[in-house]
Amino acid sequence: MQPLSNLKWYDFCFREVLPGRIVRNVDELGPVFLQSVQKHNTVMLVSIVWASDSIARNLLCHFERLNIQNYVLVGLSSDYLFDLARRGHPVIVADELGKNMRDHKLVNSQDNILLVKAYLMKKCLEHGLNVWTVDANVLFVNDDIFHREFTDSTNDFFAGKALDLLFARSSSAAKKVVAGDGFLAKVATYINRVEPENSSNIAQVLAKLLNQNGIAVKTIAESAVGMKIDDRDSVSSEALSGKKMVYWSREMSPEFLRKRLEELSMWVVDGADSSCKAVVCHQQS
Repeated sequence: MQPLSNLKWYDFCFREVLPGRIVRNVDELGPVFLQSVQKHNTVMLVSIVWASDSIARNLLCHFERLNIQNYVLVGLSSDYLFDLARRGHPVIVADELGKNMRDHKLVNSQDNILLVKAYLMKKCLEHGLNVWTVDANVLFVNDDIFHREFTDSTNDFFAGKALDLLFARSSSAAKKVVAGDGFLAKVATYINRVEPENSSNIAQVLAKLLNQNGIAVKTIAESAVGMKIDDRDSVSSEALSGKKMVYWSREMSPEFLRKRLEELSMWVVDGADSSCKAVVCHQQS
């Protein structure tokens, strides 16, 4: 009998589960890993560094509902992150990758999640993949934002006005921008030069850096395509009409966040075991 590790695993929708897709160093972040997570030549890098386990789980349940499969979770080393990898979610261990980047002399500065994100964006573009970066304080109402809102535009770079939301197209011009090690050095220099509160958002950092170098970056007006929720005001699902995403401040209290998402019917995690309240199967392409 074959060992369990050699057997194929499937979920409730009879889709194959691919456990163990985990990146800890630069050698593991190659075309094999990236091609395993891309869809329509696009990869979405989702930072769960600031997210609680329940928020991250709720996000993954929404991905399942919307059939979003081309994501990679970027987080810090933890039992929860490794458990997600065991369950078939592709993950990048940002702190271990950052240390390995320094060992390879790709960067010389201290640990910084933004440098890791910049490096991940650079590798995606180099391998011919469009890339989104987004934090876990965003939930998408539908997947239009990926297929029509920005990807049909002729612009190569889009950045959120307030959210850590970035889109980069793998064009020849964009590849030229991130070519060589000079790109990461410029990002590191910029981060060290600005105030800490202004250097926690990769979208804003890269937008300002690119603008300084004459590269046009189109702004994503979050309020036009999404709805912000907060501690103060109750909301209703009707308010989501025409919106493509819901977002909130990282500082919002977990209790109020869950309450607001429940009001919008967007808290889809079962409280008992943190599983998705419903299994949603999609036709396989």
